[in-house]
Amino acid sequence: MAWLLGVVIDVTDQMETASAPAESQFRFQTLTEALPHIVWSSDAGTGVLTRRAFITQANTLLARGSAGRKTASLLMLAIDHFKSINDGYGHPAGEKVLAAAGARIRLAVRRQDLVGRMGDEEFAILLPKCSRRQALQIAEQIRTSLETCPVLTEDGRWIIATVSIGADLPGRRARHTRSLAVHRRSSPLPHRNRVLFSEGHI
Repeated sequence: MAWLLGVVIDVTDQMETASAPAESQFRFQTLTEALPHIVWSSDAGTGVLTRRAFITQANTLLARGSAGRKTASLLMLAIDHFKSINDGYGHPAGEKVLAAAGARIRLAVRRQDLVGRMGDEEFAILLPKCSRRQALQIAEQIRTSLETCPVLTEDGRWIIATVSIGADLPGRRARHTRSLAVHRRSSPLPHRNRVLFSEGHI
């Protein structure tokens, strides 16, 4: 009986050892197949979605039903005077500001929200099933987190970066997120470091 048990254990160990390379190869193959999608959809500098990935995923989310469109809020953000930051502190410092903005935006949003980098210093956030009050709270949290937490550059200097945020609802007057993505360019905020909601939408 002890001999039989020893044989069973030995055979089982051999089977597990033999299957290990196959499992590892499967995991590696799965990761390899997923890697192009991960690289395509993620912005390396900020950790948020790329513009293309954001528009694709946002359109898919909004297409699930008209009720979702009526209760979704869209935030358009831009880092104030970003060109001046690049010119005055250098592009590495500008990249640090962008990374900090991406990180603080991700901390402020909910799990179901979409965040994308739409341009050099511009971001968009789609907030599904989000009321005006909730959207305002999220927008203010992002704005204050940037204003009150300076970014440290590699040469030891501090940068106080601010952000301007515009909010809109992708409802009947805006059929898809491509038109919403240029909302801030077509309707720039009159002042910096503030949150502005479009009238008649929320």
